[in-house]
Amino acid sequence: MASIEEILEGNRICICAGSGGVGKTTTIAKMAAIYGLQQRPEFKRNVHLVTIDSFRIGAFEQMTSFGEALGMAVHRIESEDEFSGVLAKTNPDDLVLVDTIGRSPRDSDLALRMKTMISTVVADEKAVFLALGATMKQRDLERTIDAYIPFGVRSVIVTKTDETDTIGDVLSVCAQRGLPLLFFTDGQRVPKDIHKASAASILALLRGFSMDFANLWTNQIDIEPSTT
Repeated sequence: MASIEEILEGNRICICAGSGGVGKTTTIAKMAAIYGLQQRPEFKRNVHLVTIDSFRIGAFEQMTSFGEALGMAVHRIESEDEFSGVLAKTNPDDLVLVDTIGRSPRDSDLALRMKTMISTVVADEKAVFLALGATMKQRDLERTIDAYIPFGVRSVIVTKTDETDTIGDVLSVCAQRGLPLLFFTDGQRVPKDIHKASAASILALLRGFSMDFANLWTNQIDIEPSTT
C-alpha cells in the first residue's frame, strides 16, 4: 500500500475546498510540510502555498505564518489573471497547494467566483479535495457535498476527528456518494496531526459502527481516475 508521501505523487495543483471553519488552512500546511520538508529525495517537492480567500479576516496572515515557518513561498490571488501568473512562475515538478474561500454552501456569489478562478487551471493539472468536518451532521454533509461536486471533487479529507467520538455520519455519506477518503486530521500540529485514510485508521476511529468499507478505501490512494 502506498505511503502517505506517495498520495499526492503525480499531482501538481491540489485545491482544498470546504466550508468556513472546517480547517482547510491548517490541513494545507500539514500537506505542505509532508512534501516540502521531506527528507527522502524521491518524495521531496518544491511547494508553493496559494490562498484565494480574501474574505476571512486573517486568512492570508495565517497562511503567511505557516509559509514562514515552513520556508515556503505564499501567494495571495484575487483574480484569474493573478492565479495564472503565479502558476506560470512555477516549475512542472512543483507542488501548488491552494487554500480556497471558506464559503457557505448557500452563497452562490462566492461559489461562482471560486469556480471561475479554479477553472483557470486545466483539468489534468489539478486535483480538488473537499474538507469535511468529522463533527458535521448528515444533512450538513450532504448539503456541502452537493454544493462542491460541481467543482470536480475527487476525494475527501476528514478534519477534526479529535473533536468527536464517532465518524459514522461522514463515512456513511461518503460511501453513499462514492467519494474516496484521502486524509484524516486530528489536531493542530503541523505536520503530525494528519494521517493517510486506510482500513486501519478508519477502524481506529469507529465507535460501535459497522458497514461495508469497500467503497471508502477503494482508490483512496490512486487519486487519478482508474483506467482499468
